[in-house]
Amino acid sequence: MHDSMLKSSSLRGTLSGALLWVACASATPAERPQPYSTPEGPKTRDAEPPGPELQSVAVGRSHSCALSRGQVFCWGLGTDGQLGPPQTSSYTPRKVEGLPAAAISVAASHNESCALLENGSVHCWGPRPYSDDTAPTEYSLLAGSKRMTLGHWPCVVNRNGHVVCAPHGPNEDAWTLEQSGMVRELFGGGNTLCWISSSQRLTCGSLALGDFFKEEVEGTFISASPSGLQGNSAGVGWSHQCAVASDRTLRCWGSNHEGQLGIEGEHRETPKQVEVGGVLSVTSGRSTTCALLSDRTVRCWGANDRGQALVRASAEPERPAEPPGVGRVTEVRTQGRHTCARRSASEVVCWGANEHGQLGGPPSASACTQACAPTVVKLP
Repeated sequence: MHDSMLKSSSLRGTLSGALLWVACASATPAERPQPYSTPEGPKTRDAEPPGPELQSVAVGRSHSCALSRGQVFCWGLGTDGQLGPPQTSSYTPRKVEGLPAAAISVAASHNESCALLENGSVHCWGPRPYSDDTAPTEYSLLAGSKRMTLGHWPCVVNRNGHVVCAPHGPNEDAWTLEQSGMVRELFGGGNTLCWISSSQRLTCGSLALGDFFKEEVEGTFISASPSGLQGNSAGVGWSHQCAVASDRTLRCWGSNHEGQLGIEGEHRETPKQVEVGGVLSVTSGRSTTCALLSDRTVRCWGANDRGQALVRASAEPERPAEPPGVGRVTEVRTQGRHTCARRSASEVVCWGANEHGQLGGPPSASACTQACAPTVVKLP
């Protein structure tokens, strides 16, 4: 689809219809276990001095990434190149080679990873049609970017404050989406995209049946965290969305089959307030939601079949609960069936599914769903 087609597309339809389509389109077969690389030499990581300053974390379906002083490190499933070359998996963080400048943000999705560099360019790595090259590739049509997000494809806010997406690869046509006002923040997940304008209005949309349906969400929403903390103010899940309102309350809508909206019921077409306050940021995954509160503690709810919410098995899935052992953090991200948080200047903690080493420890087919401790990940 070209830009002209998007601009002439009908915007009729409801967000809920698009959300249901996203839920179906996002389901994919589970990956088969693959061989893993292991660290060479003696295991002395715990005795090493503190690592470099952590800037952010990102979580894909079965892999994780972290940004540290302009360098990107990834771990977990890597057979599609989502860790960068070589095309192998690793349960220890591996530096992504081939980025031509320092990165300022990192994002991960199903089986792809992207970085926004300080020069405004966007580079992604992962599966490439008709190519075995998994090295970071520049999306030249997204040059001059200020913000970046990654769902099924990378989208950015360009220097003019417009949303641009590149769904067909690094060298194909890019889409410029029509929106009112300058865009300040951008959030993606699956085929759904949300953005917050300079007037603090939130708009979400999904690609369905060849058209881009979008709908403005009632209310005013924040687009930056206070006290210099990094974090999203909207979370885009596979079939549900959440956003932090201007009064630091949380509103969620969409599918609720596993309690991911934090309320009772099966589905909500309009935002519904969750019983948790003082919210700085929110992250939404497959069917799990986590919020970072003003005291820097975390609350999670929804699906916990692989321990991704890290709450008691007896807990009501829709009731926000603090994951034990996580402590105070500055950022939290959830995706497929695992969750990671940035806990200190050199430490990431992860919990949930670990069949591909995405928690930063030796792979395990079993998952701990109660009385669990998160895995501590230290970067090189």
